[in-house]
Amino acid sequence: MIDTLAYEALGSVGFWIVNVAAPAAPTVVDSFRTPGIAIDLFVRDTLCYVADYDSLQIISIARSGSLYRVGAVAVPSSCYDVFVVDTFAYVACQSSSGNDGSLQIVNVSDPSSPQIVASVDNIVGDPLDVWISGSYAYVAAADYSPVEGGVRVVDISDPLSPSLVASYDTPGDPRGVFAVGDLVFVADYDSLQILRHVAVGVEEKPAFGPRALRFRLAQNQPNPFSGFTVISYELATPGEITLEIYDVTGRLVRKLVDAAQPAGLHTAMWNGRDEASRKLASGVYFSRLTTESGTLFDKMLMVR
Repeated sequence: MIDTLAYEALGSVGFWIVNVAAPAAPTVVDSFRTPGIAIDLFVRDTLCYVADYDSLQIISIARSGSLYRVGAVAVPSSCYDVFVVDTFAYVACQSSSGNDGSLQIVNVSDPSSPQIVASVDNIVGDPLDVWISGSYAYVAAADYSPVEGGVRVVDISDPLSPSLVASYDTPGDPRGVFAVGDLVFVADYDSLQILRHVAVGVEEKPAFGPRALRFRLAQNQPNPFSGFTVISYELATPGEITLEIYDVTGRLVRKLVDAAQPAGLHTAMWNGRDEASRKLASGVYFSRLTTESGTLFDKMLMVR
Protein backbone atom coordinates (compact mmCIF):
# COMPACT_ATOMS: atom_id res chain seq x y z
CA MET A 1 0.00 0.00 0.00
CA ILE A 2 1.32 3.44 -0.99
CA ASP A 3 -0.40 6.45 0.62
CA THR A 4 -4.11 5.87 -0.08
CA LEU A 5 -3.57 3.35 -2.89
CA ALA A 6 -3.47 -0.42 -2.44
CA TYR A 7 -2.03 -2.70 -5.13
CA GLU A 8 -3.47 -6.20 -5.45
CA ALA A 9 -2.15 -9.10 -7.56
CA LEU A 10 -5.10 -11.05 -8.96
CA GLY A 11 -3.71 -14.02 -10.87
CA SER A 12 -4.88 -14.28 -14.47
CA VAL A 13 -6.66 -10.93 -14.12
CA GLY A 14 -3.37 -9.09 -13.58
CA PHE A 15 -3.42 -6.47 -10.83
CA TRP A 16 -5.70 -3.75 -9.54
CA ILE A 17 -4.99 -0.36 -7.99
CA VAL A 18 -7.55 0.40 -5.28
CA ASN A 19 -8.19 3.75 -3.63
CA VAL A 20 -8.67 3.09 0.09
CA ALA A 21 -8.89 6.71 1.25
CA ALA A 22 -12.37 5.80 2.44
CA PRO A 23 -11.79 2.34 3.96
CA ALA A 24 -15.51 1.60 4.13
CA ALA A 25 -15.86 2.21 0.39
CA PRO A 26 -12.69 1.16 -1.49
CA THR A 27 -12.73 1.92 -5.21
CA VAL A 28 -10.81 0.31 -8.08
CA VAL A 29 -9.13 3.20 -9.90
CA ASP A 30 -6.91 1.33 -12.36
CA SER A 31 -5.93 -2.14 -13.54
CA PHE A 32 -3.45 -3.91 -15.77
CA ARG A 33 -3.65 -7.40 -17.26
CA THR A 34 -0.25 -9.09 -17.30
CA PRO A 35 0.54 -11.85 -19.82
CA GLY A 36 0.97 -14.55 -17.15
CA ILE A 37 -0.45 -15.10 -13.67
CA ALA A 38 0.18 -12.19 -11.30
CA ILE A 39 1.01 -13.83 -7.97
CA ASP A 40 2.61 -10.96 -6.08
CA LEU A 41 4.02 -7.50 -6.70
CA PHE A 42 6.30 -4.79 -5.38
CA VAL A 43 5.73 -1.07 -5.95
CA ARG A 44 8.50 1.53 -5.93
CA ASP A 45 8.20 5.08 -7.21
CA THR A 46 6.40 4.93 -10.58
CA LEU A 47 7.03 1.24 -11.30
CA CYS A 48 5.21 -1.93 -10.32
CA TYR A 49 7.29 -5.14 -10.37
CA VAL A 50 5.05 -8.19 -10.84
CA ALA A 51 5.96 -11.81 -10.09
CA ASP A 52 3.97 -13.07 -13.09
CA TYR A 53 4.55 -16.83 -12.67
CA ASP A 54 6.95 -17.39 -15.58
CA SER A 55 8.39 -13.88 -15.80
CA LEU A 56 9.09 -10.66 -13.96
CA GLN A 57 6.99 -7.89 -15.47
CA ILE A 58 7.81 -4.20 -14.92
CA ILE A 59 4.82 -1.90 -15.37
CA SER A 60 4.74 1.90 -15.40
CA ILE A 61 2.09 3.26 -13.02
CA ALA A 62 3.14 6.90 -13.43
CA ARG A 63 -0.16 7.99 -15.00
CA SER A 64 -3.57 6.74 -13.97
CA GLY A 65 -5.40 5.26 -16.93
CA SER A 66 -2.17 4.92 -18.93
CA LEU A 67 -0.43 1.92 -17.43
CA TYR A 68 2.00 0.15 -19.76
CA ARG A 69 4.70 -2.50 -19.70
CA VAL A 70 8.22 -1.08 -19.50
CA GLY A 71 10.15 -4.34 -19.61
CA ALA A 72 10.15 -8.02 -18.68
CA VAL A 73 12.47 -10.96 -18.17
CA ALA A 74 11.68 -14.68 -18.20
CA VAL A 75 12.57 -16.69 -15.09
CA PRO A 76 13.67 -20.34 -15.13
CA SER A 77 10.73 -21.57 -13.03
CA SER A 78 7.49 -20.31 -11.50
CA CYS A 79 8.05 -17.12 -9.49
CA TYR A 80 5.93 -16.28 -6.47
CA ASP A 81 7.32 -13.08 -4.99
CA VAL A 82 9.61 -10.14 -5.71
CA PHE A 83 11.40 -7.57 -3.56
CA VAL A 84 13.29 -4.60 -5.03
CA VAL A 85 16.25 -2.80 -3.45
CA ASP A 86 18.35 -0.23 -5.28
CA THR A 87 19.01 -1.57 -8.79
CA PHE A 88 18.22 -5.22 -8.06
CA ALA A 89 15.03 -7.26 -7.91
CA TYR A 90 15.08 -10.46 -5.85
CA VAL A 91 12.64 -13.05 -7.22
CA ALA A 92 11.59 -16.17 -5.29
CA CYS A 93 11.06 -19.09 -7.68
CA GLN A 94 9.69 -22.57 -7.13
CA SER A 95 11.17 -25.57 -8.87
CA SER A 96 9.20 -26.96 -11.79
CA SER A 97 10.67 -30.45 -11.36
CA GLY A 98 10.36 -31.14 -7.63
CA ASN A 99 13.94 -30.09 -6.93
CA ASP A 100 15.20 -27.15 -4.87
CA GLY A 101 13.78 -23.70 -5.50
CA SER A 102 15.85 -20.61 -6.29
CA LEU A 103 16.35 -16.92 -5.66
CA GLN A 104 16.93 -15.05 -8.90
CA ILE A 105 18.74 -11.70 -8.79
CA VAL A 106 17.72 -9.33 -11.58
CA ASN A 107 19.49 -6.11 -12.53
CA VAL A 108 16.70 -3.56 -13.04
CA SER A 109 18.89 -0.46 -13.40
CA ASP A 110 17.41 -0.23 -16.91
CA PRO A 111 13.74 -1.18 -16.40
CA SER A 112 13.25 -1.60 -20.14
CA SER A 113 15.89 -4.35 -20.23
CA PRO A 114 16.02 -6.28 -16.93
CA GLN A 115 18.66 -9.01 -16.81
CA ILE A 116 19.20 -11.99 -14.50
CA VAL A 117 22.74 -11.53 -13.18
CA ALA A 118 22.97 -14.17 -10.44
CA SER A 119 20.99 -16.90 -8.73
CA VAL A 120 21.00 -19.13 -5.67
CA ASP A 121 19.70 -22.51 -6.81
CA ASN A 122 19.82 -24.51 -3.58
CA ILE A 123 16.81 -23.07 -1.73
CA VAL A 124 15.34 -26.20 -0.12
CA GLY A 125 11.54 -26.11 -0.22
CA ASP A 126 9.10 -24.13 -2.38
CA PRO A 127 9.97 -20.40 -2.10
CA LEU A 128 6.77 -18.39 -1.64
CA ASP A 129 7.98 -15.12 -0.15
CA VAL A 130 11.16 -13.04 0.10
CA TRP A 131 12.07 -10.11 2.33
CA ILE A 132 15.26 -8.05 2.27
CA SER A 133 16.76 -6.65 5.47
CA GLY A 134 20.31 -5.40 5.77
CA SER A 135 22.73 -7.64 3.89
CA TYR A 136 20.35 -10.59 3.78
CA ALA A 137 17.45 -11.98 1.80
CA TYR A 138 15.05 -14.06 3.90
CA VAL A 139 13.10 -16.64 1.90
CA ALA A 140 10.01 -18.45 3.20
CA ALA A 141 10.16 -21.90 1.60
CA ALA A 142 7.03 -24.04 1.96
CA ASP A 143 6.93 -27.79 2.53
CA TYR A 144 6.77 -30.25 -0.32
CA SER A 145 6.81 -33.97 0.39
CA PRO A 146 9.12 -35.21 1.78
CA VAL A 147 10.98 -31.90 2.27
CA GLU A 148 10.41 -29.77 5.37
CA GLY A 149 10.00 -26.08 4.68
CA GLY A 150 11.55 -23.21 6.59
CA VAL A 151 13.42 -19.93 6.34
CA ARG A 152 16.48 -19.75 4.09
CA VAL A 153 18.95 -16.89 4.54
CA VAL A 154 20.96 -15.60 1.59
CA ASP A 155 23.89 -13.20 1.93
CA ILE A 156 23.37 -10.50 -0.72
CA SER A 157 26.05 -8.05 0.43
CA ASP A 158 27.46 -8.61 -3.06
CA PRO A 159 24.43 -9.05 -5.36
CA LEU A 160 26.57 -10.61 -8.09
CA SER A 161 27.82 -13.35 -5.73
CA PRO A 162 24.94 -14.28 -3.41
CA SER A 163 25.28 -17.33 -1.17
CA LEU A 164 23.04 -19.38 1.11
CA VAL A 165 24.41 -18.88 4.64
CA ALA A 166 21.73 -20.17 7.03
CA SER A 167 18.61 -22.32 7.16
CA TYR A 168 15.95 -23.05 9.78
CA ASP A 169 13.17 -25.63 9.39
CA THR A 170 10.04 -24.28 11.07
CA PRO A 171 7.48 -26.58 12.76
CA GLY A 172 4.70 -25.58 10.36
CA ASP A 173 4.50 -24.69 6.67
CA PRO A 174 5.99 -21.21 5.93
CA ARG A 175 3.92 -18.90 3.74
CA GLY A 176 5.34 -15.45 4.47
CA VAL A 177 8.34 -13.74 6.05
CA PHE A 178 9.18 -10.30 7.45
CA ALA A 179 12.46 -9.17 9.01
CA VAL A 180 13.61 -6.14 10.95
CA GLY A 181 17.00 -5.90 12.60
CA ASP A 182 17.94 -9.41 13.72
CA LEU A 183 14.32 -10.56 14.18
CA VAL A 184 12.61 -12.69 11.55
CA PHE A 185 8.81 -13.16 11.65
CA VAL A 186 7.44 -16.20 9.83
CA ALA A 187 3.79 -16.85 8.93
CA ASP A 188 4.06 -20.60 9.55
CA TYR A 189 0.56 -21.69 8.45
CA ASP A 190 -0.92 -22.35 11.90
CA SER A 191 1.41 -20.17 13.99
CA LEU A 192 3.60 -17.09 13.98
CA GLN A 193 7.24 -18.02 14.49
CA ILE A 194 9.66 -15.33 15.70
CA LEU A 195 13.30 -16.14 15.04
CA ARG A 196 16.53 -14.30 15.79
CA HIS A 197 19.22 -14.27 13.12
CA VAL A 198 22.70 -13.95 14.61
CA ALA A 199 25.58 -13.72 12.15
CA VAL A 200 28.51 -15.79 13.43
CA GLY A 201 32.10 -15.30 12.38
CA VAL A 202 31.40 -12.55 9.87
CA GLU A 203 31.60 -8.79 9.98
CA GLU A 204 28.19 -7.23 9.52
CA LYS A 205 28.04 -4.78 6.63
CA PRO A 206 25.19 -2.44 5.64
CA ALA A 207 23.43 -3.80 2.58
CA PHE A 208 23.88 -1.66 -0.50
CA GLY A 209 25.71 1.01 1.46
CA PRO A 210 28.94 2.51 0.18
CA ARG A 211 31.00 -0.37 -1.21
CA ALA A 212 34.40 -0.19 -2.83
CA LEU A 213 34.07 -1.06 -6.51
CA ARG A 214 36.19 -3.90 -7.85
CA PHE A 215 37.47 -4.92 -11.25
CA ARG A 216 35.91 -8.31 -11.89
CA LEU A 217 34.09 -10.52 -14.35
CA ALA A 218 31.21 -12.57 -12.91
CA GLN A 219 30.04 -16.00 -14.05
CA ASN A 220 27.57 -15.70 -16.92
CA GLN A 221 23.91 -16.49 -16.19
CA PRO A 222 22.51 -18.93 -17.08
CA ASN A 223 25.39 -21.36 -17.48
CA PRO A 224 25.18 -23.75 -19.29
CA PHE A 225 22.93 -21.92 -21.77
CA SER A 226 21.29 -22.59 -25.11
CA GLY A 227 19.64 -19.45 -26.45
CA PHE A 228 21.27 -16.52 -24.68
CA THR A 229 23.31 -15.67 -21.62
CA VAL A 230 24.05 -12.51 -19.63
CA ILE A 231 27.61 -11.52 -18.72
CA SER A 232 28.00 -9.18 -15.75
CA TYR A 233 31.15 -7.27 -14.87
CA GLU A 234 32.26 -4.52 -12.55
CA LEU A 235 34.64 -1.64 -13.25
CA ALA A 236 36.54 0.01 -10.40
CA THR A 237 37.34 3.07 -12.53
CA PRO A 238 35.90 4.55 -15.74
CA GLY A 239 37.69 3.90 -19.01
CA GLU A 240 37.81 2.16 -22.37
CA ILE A 241 36.82 -1.51 -22.20
CA THR A 242 36.29 -4.44 -24.53
CA LEU A 243 34.25 -7.56 -23.84
CA GLU A 244 34.89 -10.34 -26.34
CA ILE A 245 33.96 -13.99 -26.87
CA TYR A 246 36.53 -16.60 -27.93
CA ASP A 247 36.19 -20.28 -28.84
CA VAL A 248 38.45 -23.05 -27.49
CA THR A 249 40.95 -22.54 -30.34
CA GLY A 250 41.49 -18.92 -29.26
CA ARG A 251 39.59 -17.51 -32.22
CA LEU A 252 37.64 -14.29 -31.63
CA VAL A 253 34.00 -15.01 -32.52
CA ARG A 254 32.16 -11.98 -31.17
CA LYS A 255 32.90 -8.53 -29.75
CA LEU A 256 30.08 -7.54 -27.40
CA VAL A 257 31.39 -4.23 -26.04
CA ASP A 258 34.01 -1.80 -27.32
CA ALA A 259 33.40 1.55 -25.64
CA ALA A 260 34.18 3.91 -22.79
CA GLN A 261 32.12 3.05 -19.71
CA PRO A 262 31.73 4.53 -16.22
CA ALA A 263 32.75 2.74 -13.04
CA GLY A 264 30.13 0.39 -11.60
CA LEU A 265 28.14 -2.71 -12.55
CA HIS A 266 27.48 -3.50 -16.21
CA THR A 267 25.84 -6.31 -18.17
CA ALA A 268 26.00 -7.56 -21.75
CA MET A 269 23.94 -10.23 -23.47
CA TRP A 270 25.26 -12.83 -25.91
CA ASN A 271 22.93 -14.83 -28.13
CA GLY A 272 25.43 -17.54 -29.08
CA ARG A 273 26.07 -16.08 -32.54
CA ASP A 274 29.17 -14.74 -34.26
CA GLU A 275 29.73 -11.30 -35.80
CA ALA A 276 27.85 -12.39 -38.94
CA SER A 277 24.87 -13.49 -36.79
CA ARG A 278 25.52 -17.16 -37.54
CA LYS A 279 24.69 -19.71 -34.85
CA LEU A 280 27.78 -21.18 -33.24
CA ALA A 281 28.16 -24.83 -32.31
CA SER A 282 27.76 -26.24 -28.82
CA GLY A 283 30.89 -26.21 -26.72
CA VAL A 284 33.12 -24.23 -24.39
CA TYR A 285 33.62 -20.51 -24.98
CA PHE A 286 35.49 -17.82 -23.08
CA SER A 287 34.53 -14.25 -22.27
CA ARG A 288 37.43 -11.80 -22.11
CA LEU A 289 37.16 -8.43 -20.37
CA THR A 290 39.98 -5.99 -21.12
CA THR A 291 40.49 -2.61 -19.44
CA GLU A 292 43.37 -0.37 -18.46
CA SER A 293 43.36 -2.27 -15.14
CA GLY A 294 44.06 -5.61 -16.80
CA THR A 295 42.38 -8.58 -18.47
CA LEU A 296 39.98 -11.17 -17.04
CA PHE A 297 38.64 -14.42 -18.53
CA ASP A 298 35.67 -16.64 -17.71
CA LYS A 299 34.54 -19.99 -19.15
CA MET A 300 31.04 -20.63 -20.52
CA LEU A 301 29.28 -23.73 -21.84
CA MET A 302 26.78 -23.49 -24.69
CA VAL A 303 24.49 -26.47 -25.29
CA ARG A 304 22.29 -26.33 -28.38
